[in-house]
Amino acid sequence: MSSSLLRLRLAAVLALSLSPAIALGQGTGTTHVGDVFGDLVHVKRDIQTGQPILQKRWVALPNDAFGWAFCPVPVDAFGLEIPFLELSCDVDPAHEARLVPVDYFGRLSGGRTRESNLRMHFDEAIRGIKSAERLVTDETGRIALGSDCTDGGSCAAWKTIDSPFENLGIYHRLMKYGHLQTDPAEIDQSAHGDPEAGTVYHPALSSADWAKFVGATTTLLPRASASQCFSGASFTSACAAPTSLTGPDFSVAASLFAGAADKTGRVTVDLVQYMNRIISITKATTLSAATLNTLPALIRDDAGVIVPAEDGLPAPADERFVDFAAVSYARSDRFAVAVTALVDQGAGLWQATSGVSFLDFLRYINGATATGSHAAGFVLNLRDALRTVEFVHNYEVPADLRAAGAATVVTVAAASVPVSPTMQMVPLMATITNGAAVNGGTVTFTVQTPLGGLVGVPVTSAAVVNGAALGAYVLPANTVPQVLVVTAAYSGAAGFAPALGSSTLTVTLTSACAASIQPTSVEAPAGGGSATVTVSLAPTCTWNASADVAWLLVSTTSGTGPTAVEYVVERNASGVTRTGHVVVANQMLTVTQPSLSVVASDFNADGSADLLWQHLDGSLAVWFMNGVTPISGLALTPNGKIDIDWRVVSVADFNHDG
Repeated sequence: MSSSLLRLRLAAVLALSLSPAIALGQGTGTTHVGDVFGDLVHVKRDIQTGQPILQKRWVALPNDAFGWAFCPVPVDAFGLEIPFLELSCDVDPAHEARLVPVDYFGRLSGGRTRESNLRMHFDEAIRGIKSAERLVTDETGRIALGSDCTDGGSCAAWKTIDSPFENLGIYHRLMKYGHLQTDPAEIDQSAHGDPEAGTVYHPALSSADWAKFVGATTTLLPRASASQCFSGASFTSACAAPTSLTGPDFSVAASLFAGAADKTGRVTVDLVQYMNRIISITKATTLSAATLNTLPALIRDDAGVIVPAEDGLPAPADERFVDFAAVSYARSDRFAVAVTALVDQGAGLWQATSGVSFLDFLRYINGATATGSHAAGFVLNLRDALRTVEFVHNYEVPADLRAAGAATVVTVAAASVPVSPTMQMVPLMATITNGAAVNGGTVTFTVQTPLGGLVGVPVTSAAVVNGAALGAYVLPANTVPQVLVVTAAYSGAAGFAPALGSSTLTVTLTSACAASIQPTSVEAPAGGGSATVTVSLAPTCTWNASADVAWLLVSTTSGTGPTAVEYVVERNASGVTRTGHVVVANQMLTVTQPSLSVVASDFNADGSADLLWQHLDGSLAVWFMNGVTPISGLALTPNGKIDIDWRVVSVADFNHDG
């Protein structure tokens, strides 16, 4: 039988002949979700990207034929490969007990439903968003809907989207499209509701809904402003098309996935990749588009060489997987949150305690690893998000508890400050009411970036008097121009419920002290040296200078007015090109430095070649050309010359020019 015929037959039978226990992902065959769900195991994957590594194997086919197959490689609980049966993609029966089944989907098993059901739950979430007055992400990163909101953005009531199906429906849409905006003219083909109702359209965001999205939720919109998608009542259909997933998208997606999963569940890269396959994230369907950025499977040959799968290979090598390249996760930025929680005091007593840190809890429950990128970083984010959901459900005191018959409302005043080269104090103010001005308790002010990164140190006000709380918040020096989120958490008074409010703190760069530098990027010589960066600045304006790496040294760290700041670059003998930054007057100079080339006869690794001498008795000695005393044996004659019993056997770079 010809090799081409073998390949054709193999492509036709692989979907049927491969063990369902190692089925992988989004192929082009006819395998149904229900046929493989629950029969999945841990397989070998790229540790960062999560792409499966398929082994290219010569296997037996029906009718006594043979051909190439691309076999998922099962691994045990320690990540060690489990051997195959000879001439097969099946596991050697002697090692089947080592397989790790992915049987921990829990509530995510609801993803086996038809895609139209996922769309129905997504539509329910959109209806909730349209009826809300404000959208934020709560402490866990899930979407929270505010109602009874003031013009300042404070809301009397908040409701987190807690439904597993709604969270999964939003996750499905966000991962496929990069946003939640659908075309208002999209017809609902699922015939929900009254069959005589005529044409039914899916609920969609209108231009008026966009203003509700604040903070991290703005990543759920496809453009920077509603005017880019709406012109009056007219919608630009391109705004409903998929966009590439960004880092903030993945951050919200991790919390949505956590909201759909069991709160005490297990999360692995295998679970994420299989779940994405089950709900067709990387596949275009009759109801939805495919996510834009995908990766192929990886193929490993008998020599151990691993390459991306080329187009046209049979299943499962034709599968695609979500490209998580935009993910960059840091727990200290994402979950630097303190909440009011019930703390066990023993003897059946619990105390409502403010300032309970998520970071301490996550470090205890999820371990010290707190940063990551690509698929590995997404899984770290998801694990932390899942545990914060568990924490909130078990311990956090709800912010909308009723007290004295009314909700406690916190309203935070917006603030604005210019960039300062030194740490600066910012006055913050909040008002607290509960039908009337509140007396007693305190307010803790926290300032964060829109993505949740903590800025400065939270500060607690003095006791609230006549509903007023004042805080002196200290911003770090040279906080860059941006719009920050101020959160005011009220607690501590008997009879009044804890409550939250938020507003903005705008850091501006005043035009009078706007600076520029030249150059903005340089390549420094490998051997190091000094250079200057020119600062253009008004005569009365101050500046600070610093470097973010140890091999860059700034000669002068502060000053006033225009100047030339000198910096020193140390020699680079690391063997790799490196990059660092000098920040002057809030402007950044990028310094790239190649490594010194490997120099022959460089015995002491100082970047300069040395001399190797040999004595008549056969012994060797090194003379360092940078003036260091020889290692051994080089006696000098009275006239200062080398004893004639020595001769040079290795001559190299005398003037150190490389």
